[in-house]
Amino acid sequence: MAHSVHVGVLGRILATATAMGVDPAELRQRAGLRRASLDDDDGRISAAYLYDLWHHAAATTGDRTLPTRVAGSTSLDALGLFGFAVMTAPTLLASLRLGARYYPLVTDSGAWRVHTSNQRVVVRWRRDGALTPGRQLANESALAHFTAGLRQVIGAPLPLRRVRLRHAPAGGLRALSEYFDCAVDIGAEHDELELPRAPLDGPARAANAAMHAYFCRDAEARLALLSAGNGGTVERARAELRRALPAGEAAMTRVARNLGMTTRTLRRHLDSAGTSFRALLDEVRMQEAAGLLEHTDLALSEVALELGFAEASAFSRAFRRWAGTSPSTWRRSPTPLSDA
Repeated sequence: MAHSVHVGVLGRILATATAMGVDPAELRQRAGLRRASLDDDDGRISAAYLYDLWHHAAATTGDRTLPTRVAGSTSLDALGLFGFAVMTAPTLLASLRLGARYYPLVTDSGAWRVHTSNQRVVVRWRRDGALTPGRQLANESALAHFTAGLRQVIGAPLPLRRVRLRHAPAGGLRALSEYFDCAVDIGAEHDELELPRAPLDGPARAANAAMHAYFCRDAEARLALLSAGNGGTVERARAELRRALPAGEAAMTRVARNLGMTTRTLRRHLDSAGTSFRALLDEVRMQEAAGLLEHTDLALSEVALELGFAEASAFSRAFRRWAGTSPSTWRRSPTPLSDA
């Protein structure tokens, strides 16, 4: 499956270049981007467009330090769920680890790995493929954005020891050293950040246990949704429905948007798989109902809300259609509902 990136990342590059006097329409045209492809706030697009946009944005602005300029203008809360999960973590080290874990929500074109010891922490970025100019800029951007996010979490200068790059930055070492406030090595084996361990055990500025648990639960569901993308649109839609039901967001338009497609495209995929959105919603509700009734003590009204029903009576009618009996009766003696 092709790697993708959240459209907000490309939006920040375009916004920064526009503020520098570049015509955004011309830049989109050079990078092969249609404006409509960036209109969905929750959409994703092929990572190939990211590399092309970096290349053309740097060439058009004449600023090879553009990655640090974009990173410096991006706040964690602008990154949605990813940013909120990272900001509300209890410690800086926890934020760092979650940033690595949830980074696929930003882009799955590369991966972060965190290596810790008693004295230091190394955060390593790996993105496979030839180091084209666009990929080089994208890699610099990944390190710069990760650093900017950690600075926001700690609310103070980040005590970086060293930054290592596989390539020689076109903008020169001085600009990067000033941004990271430490030495930058080139020709390294990996692209990575090195930090001392001790300061990372301190509390994060916006730590909030309750909100953190909420954001992480949603982030885990989104990660599962991305992973399910390899199993086809039907599986992805099932995963999204499981996430969306308790929040009351199971409308077809919302599900299609979160899958990065139009309602018409989602309907076409489901039709080709021999099902429909209504049938899929019914199936997921039935499976979730069975699990909640058998394995929890939730009242029927609470089960109904978890499944996106406005009233317990509507849930009861649906359950009778699935099981041929009431939810209360089925709960006392559960039987498989797969053939219902």
